Amino acid sequence: MVGLRVTRLQQVWLQAPSALATPAVIGRVIGAMYAVGGIHGAIIASQIATDSATPVVYSAAALATAIGIATAVWGYRLSLVHYEILALLGCVSLAFGLTLVTDDAAAVGLASFAVCIGVSAALFFAWTHAVVINAVAVACVVVGLGARHNLTWAAGIVAAAGTLLIAGSVGILSRFASDANVDSLTGLLNRRGFDHQLGFALADAKRSGGRPVLVLFDLDRFKWINDSQGHHVGDAVLRKVADVWRSHIDKTMMLARYGGDEFALLLPEATEDEAVALSERLRASISTGCSAGVTSWRQGESGSLLVGRADIALYKAKHSGGSQTAVQPVHASAVASELRKAIEQADIAVHYAPIVRLGGDGDIVGYEALMRWRSGADPGITPAEAIRVAEGHDLIAALDRIVLERACREVAEFAQRSQRAFLHVNVSGRELAERNYVATVEEILKRTRWPAGLLVLEVQEAVFDYETPAVVRNLRALRDRGICIAIDDFGGGYSSLSQLETLPIDMAKVNRKFVAAATQESAGPSLIGVVAALADALDLPVIARGVENSAQVEALIAHGYQFAQGSLFGEAQPADAFGR
Repeated sequence: MVGLRVTRLQQVWLQAPSALATPAVIGRVIGAMYAVGGIHGAIIASQIATDSATPVVYSAAALATAIGIATAVWGYRLSLVHYEILALLGCVSLAFGLTLVTDDAAAVGLASFAVCIGVSAALFFAWTHAVVINAVAVACVVVGLGARHNLTWAAGIVAAAGTLLIAGSVGILSRFASDANVDSLTGLLNRRGFDHQLGFALADAKRSGGRPVLVLFDLDRFKWINDSQGHHVGDAVLRKVADVWRSHIDKTMMLARYGGDEFALLLPEATEDEAVALSERLRASISTGCSAGVTSWRQGESGSLLVGRADIALYKAKHSGGSQTAVQPVHASAVASELRKAIEQADIAVHYAPIVRLGGDGDIVGYEALMRWRSGADPGITPAEAIRVAEGHDLIAALDRIVLERACREVAEFAQRSQRAFLHVNVSGRELAERNYVATVEEILKRTRWPAGLLVLEVQEAVFDYETPAVVRNLRALRDRGICIAIDDFGGGYSSLSQLETLPIDMAKVNRKFVAAATQESAGPSLIGVVAALADALDLPVIARGVENSAQVEALIAHGYQFAQGSLFGEAQPADAFGR
């Protein structure tokens, strides 16, 4: 397994360009290289005696400067191959200049231009290509200087050695930077690398008027493969999918492993119909079931909005049975506009689902705050779908704040008339990564006078898959202020035991699919038993979600569960239904 990953990283190092190799960035650097080289040549020509070659040198310098400026301005339209050709042309220009210049000191100064060529190649191009270009540049310098009557070969060798040392160092450092953006299992870009490249791609599209299309893929039942056949089989499936899909796309497209079993594909210039057709071909090319969500970019929007809308489409595909492709239109939907207006007017309701203690009298120990909103444009939209819309249209932070403040205020009122209980509120991973999130929570608690020690913020397990430093930092800060952190859908994500041990978590809520199987006739008890054992190993209190019947209660109690919520104990209701 380790050997395979090392081999893939070696292939990335040898055959893949640097993570910095976007057309816009390369255009600016190589454009600057040509422009500086042209100015450099003109300065050298001005310092030497005028002869018949001087006009030619000035013309070549002017041409190089013009090419540099044009490349810096319009280089985003070029491909990597075009830039490799430009680097080779730079080598030819260098050789030509060394031949024309009659002054030996000027020739040595001009030879330093080889460093620019070598560094640019090592910084951006695949190692195999960079080596070839550096070899050509070095050969031009060695031969160009060594062939001069008043210089020895040592002059060319010293210049060549300096070029190789500097270019090699820059190339190695750039590859280390690239490794942080590459998934070691598949050799594809990871989420960090994809988001980085997506920003460049959208900037290019903004300048060129292009309209990229994003496709998000999710492997169906991948968790079952991991659980039933082992992670080594799951890893093999991911590698196979990456290899097959890599062979089905062209070099202008960008494929990444975006999450545990999620892949992202960016088509720089395509229609949604073309993207759907390609996604269908990719899904048909693998034996594993797969769902896909497609959306196109709109001028002026951020990468996070584009990804959020594609995620909405993927959500639709998976919750319509899976193994299909869904499209989320680019235009602002009537539902999104409606939701935005409702958030601006704070026209969002909050209902509360009781959390009870199993056994005994079933005392209520807490309430989970759940957003409720009715759309006039789509009356059938569920709260989960509304939240997806909010995430896809950059509304989730405002929605989370409204729910948190309303829940703290309403529960504070009816809790005075009943038993004091914990308040559970869901928080999105996106808002949790915001720098000012902790201060926002503190302000809300201060305004509503809800005790920090009675607030539980629930975070989806998937948020911890990437252990974003900002998320972990905010969670620790919240715990330092007495707020409890619960991991929601525990057992449904891909977090490792070692990872969970280090995260700031106080309790867990079991994924409802485990509870749904918890009957005496099914394999459910063994599953909830494993989850209970895992939570016990982490010293986490556990709440079972989605309890619907007494058989599930008996199974949960048998496996040591103390807390639960679900329709058996009462549906979510508005605040005025409690404490009467």
